[in-house]
Amino acid sequence: MSPSTRIISVRISDKQRSARLREFHSQAHDCSPFILAAVVTLQENNAIALIDLATGEVIRSFSAGSVDLTGIDAVEDNVITQTDSQSGRLREPDAVAWIGTEYFATADEGDLDGGSRTFTIFDVEGNVVYSSASELDDWVVRIGQYPESRSDAKGSEPETVRYADFGDAGKLLFINAERSNAVFVYDVSNATQPKFRQVVPSGGSGPEGVFAIPQRNLLVVANENDSRADKFRAAVSIFELQEADHPVFPTLWSSKDKTGKYIPFSALSGLASVGTTLYSIEDSYFKSSRIFSIDTEQTVPVIDMAMRILDSNGKLASALSAEEADILLNDDATVNLDQEGIDVIGDGKGFWIVSEGSGTVGDIENPIETPNLLLRLSDKAIIEEVIMLPEEVNSIQARYGFEGVAVDGDNVVVAFQRAWVNETDPRLGIYNTATSTWKFVMYPLDEPESQNGGWVGLSDLEALGEGVFLVLERDDQAGLDAAIKRVYSIDLGDFSMEDGTLVEKTLVRDLIPDFLSYHGQVPEKVEGLTVDGNGNMWVNNDNDGIDDSIGEQILMNLGPVEGN
Repeated sequence: MSPSTRIISVRISDKQRSARLREFHSQAHDCSPFILAAVVTLQENNAIALIDLATGEVIRSFSAGSVDLTGIDAVEDNVITQTDSQSGRLREPDAVAWIGTEYFATADEGDLDGGSRTFTIFDVEGNVVYSSASELDDWVVRIGQYPESRSDAKGSEPETVRYADFGDAGKLLFINAERSNAVFVYDVSNATQPKFRQVVPSGGSGPEGVFAIPQRNLLVVANENDSRADKFRAAVSIFELQEADHPVFPTLWSSKDKTGKYIPFSALSGLASVGTTLYSIEDSYFKSSRIFSIDTEQTVPVIDMAMRILDSNGKLASALSAEEADILLNDDATVNLDQEGIDVIGDGKGFWIVSEGSGTVGDIENPIETPNLLLRLSDKAIIEEVIMLPEEVNSIQARYGFEGVAVDGDNVVVAFQRAWVNETDPRLGIYNTATSTWKFVMYPLDEPESQNGGWVGLSDLEALGEGVFLVLERDDQAGLDAAIKRVYSIDLGDFSMEDGTLVEKTLVRDLIPDFLSYHGQVPEKVEGLTVDGNGNMWVNNDNDGIDDSIGEQILMNLGPVEGN
């Protein structure tokens, strides 16, 4: 936001200015700077002014300067790669806050020149004593909340800054990042050497206001964006400073790769597990699709590996039409899949993944572009087998296709998200690897219960053995509108049922209370489900890459599966 305050500049001599500043410094030890002087940012002018509040005179004005950025993502290409640099990027600060009486901090949102993605601390002479460089972007990459769609603009976009003295807990500076929906917390007890404390989710989309109440150990954040149709609402979030071994947030973050940068991730969908290691995938929000491994034995589960899926042997290329290949294949053998489900072969001999097709038969606005794919990968994520649906099933394709996949012996079970053309219920596809044949049963979805309407569909599957599966079912609603985020069990026995059989389901767990206990807004896309080697159920959500979304990437351990 640009400043709306009108400042009348009064010309004073250098001698008068020096005297006024000496007076300001001498009085600052005993008085609040808000009584003596105001600091004002002039965003589009890339300038800062100190104003004597008693006289309205300008004590000093100076340029906010620029910063050289390295290790950032400056290209919007649906891949997060922090390898770009920008020289001389103007700060163009938005909000500003005093830190005591000798320093102040700016949130360098940018405007005309694009912004420096930083926050900066100045002294009252206009000298830069600290600049955060690329640290804010680094942190939101680490927690899965980097806004790739803003890479060619301002990245995480620092918007607002607030300072408060929390006594023994430290003198804290809070910075709202508008586009990544995050709030950074720094200890500025030594203003020239700020120490990162933590990052918290803003609890909504577009955090603008931030207000600290240190007397009650509280922080209040106001989020301005509101779109019920896009499944997020404006929100005011209240955070309480507490003593704990580790923060409640994040629930998942990443380690550094060989380049020294944090492994980027976001828009996660399906889950799978081997022992205490989880595996997840990213959906079509990103190109050059990847598989991630997650170490859950850490205090906070950590993504410690990312592999790009490769069509090195041309298996996928040979199965696609030229038009489909243009969409799904890249020149470097990477692929652009809409990954929605993953399972592990054996104890890590490879992976099964499903890619959701796009388009609906006969729909002019959403024509068929890509098919639904069941893919078998090596342990190095190289495509080894491509399995298509039978033609008679492809002929009724709808845009809500493959979502989850789970393996039980020779049977690979695939969940269709919703019913296809002219059908009442969604299918569960059963592919037998020994006979290379498909069989299909039908799944009875719950009816929508939200006052906002919407639909209900399937998200993921987990095999418990002997034909028993867990099924993740959800509506397309979020926040107070969310009503159905549930785990059911089904029993497919020995898989000898007839085609078209309607399976029976039993409720295992309602996930709404679990997400409410997290004290945030219930996410729309609860998309991943697995049970680890210790019998614990895990779920996660797809945060849509922070695009028109609250953006929190939540991974929850729900404890032992009941009856397992």
